[in-house]
Amino acid sequence: MNKISKLPIRSKVLILVVIVVVIVLAIFGITKQGHKATAQQSVSKVTTTGNKSQTIRLSDALKAKQTSIWYDFNLSSGEMLKRDTIVRNVYVIKNGYITPYYTNTDEALKVSDINKLSDSEIISKAKKLNKEYEEGLVNDVKKRIKNKTYFYVDSVTDAQKATSLASLNAIKYEAPKPQKIKIEATNNGQNKTPISESITFSQKWLFNDGKVYDMEGNKTSHDKATEVLNEKYVMKGNPDTISVSGQSQYNAEIDGQKYNGFANELMTKVKSANIIFALDTEKGSLISKNTGSDE
Repeated sequence: MNKISKLPIRSKVLILVVIVVVIVLAIFGITKQGHKATAQQSVSKVTTTGNKSQTIRLSDALKAKQTSIWYDFNLSSGEMLKRDTIVRNVYVIKNGYITPYYTNTDEALKVSDINKLSDSEIISKAKKLNKEYEEGLVNDVKKRIKNKTYFYVDSVTDAQKATSLASLNAIKYEAPKPQKIKIEATNNGQNKTPISESITFSQKWLFNDGKVYDMEGNKTSHDKATEVLNEKYVMKGNPDTISVSGQSQYNAEIDGQKYNGFANELMTKVKSANIIFALDTEKGSLISKNTGSDE
């Protein structure tokens, strides 16, 4: 008889339990390795799929739940994106809403700047520049009035200047608010597939009450070349438009940072050059109007 058969029954049971536990652990280890291999294969498949182009329609991009930052670059037609290209507008977009910040000031952001900054830093800087821009409009007119360089001095009374300055002093800065995006599409008149799309939003500008006088004090149409007096001023929204077309699809890479979008007016950072933004189909969810080019 072998040594195990000579052991008491309780010892035999204990040995059997240990053997069973060892077998179970071995099987579990093999299964775990199998799962790990499967997971690695899945990652490999995702990576392979990621090398293919991914087309994102305009409405889908603009209604995403995650905040995205888009840029309007100050470029002439045909000019290429470069490090020193100025960012004219920063658009913060989320859930189909756009918050526009005008940033083309003396301290304007450049591509080289936004390449280095995080999203939160870019938004913070855009808010600061937009505030400087609007306050600068007001301060510039104040300075011109006080220095008598804005009006024909002979036709402006002290009372009129006081009225203008009082209205300018009453203007308080208000940060831009999110605005619902409504896309107006244009089709070729043969089917409803858009060949161009535009987004109209409101951006602040300094307005007067429309009273403009010539040197004899007669009211005239508004013309900066003959402008004499603007009495009361107000800061209010002025329509601005982003226009894109299929021909304006554009991508660039500056110092390793990839950009994609539509020409100068609407571009964003992307992690892969395989991401392509395209015009909507006729079923674009943010399209509010779709008319033919001949209508």
